[in-house]
Amino acid sequence: MKFLQKFIFICFLLLIPNCVYGKSINILINQIDGIQDSVRDSVQLFENSVMDFFFDAGFIVSSEKICLETDIKKTVQIALDSSVNGFIDYLIVAKINVNPKSDELISAGWEVINVATGKTIGSGLMEAPKPYREKEVSIQRFGVDVGSEIYSCIKGN
Repeated sequence: MKFLQKFIFICFLLLIPNCVYGKSINILINQIDGIQDSVRDSVQLFENSVMDFFFDAGFIVSSEKICLETDIKKTVQIALDSSVNGFIDYLIVAKINVNPKSDELISAGWEVINVATGKTIGSGLMEAPKPYREKEVSIQRFGVDVGSEIYSCIKGN
C-alpha cells in the first residue's frame, strides 16, 4: 500500500509542471518629459506597480530598462527580438508623460504586442488622476489602473 501511495505521489509531482502554465510579458517603459536626462522616481514607481499587478495576476513578468529616447522604434524592435528569444508571450510598450517641473505623471499610453505574430492586439491612453495626499500612493493606484486595462486587452486574446 505504501508503494502505491509513493508511486501516485511521484507521478503527481511529475505531472504538475505540465499542468501549470503562466503567460509571460515583457514591459518597456518610455519616459516623456521634455528633458530626458534621467529616469524619474515617479516613473520607476509606476513601472514597479504595473509589474507587481501582473505578477499578482499570475503572469511571468520581465522588463526592459526605462527608455529616455523620443523615437523608440529601434528600441521597441530590440525589445521585440529579445522577447522572441526569451519565449515571451506579450510585449507591453508604455509611454509615460511626466511634468518635468513637478515630477507628476500626466498620462500613460500603452500598446500590447503579441510577440508570436508581432501584431498589436490592444492599445489605450489614460490620464493620471490628481495626486492624493501621498504622491506614492496615487502613482501606485494609477499603475494598478493601467495594469488592469492592459490585462483586459490580454485577457480578450
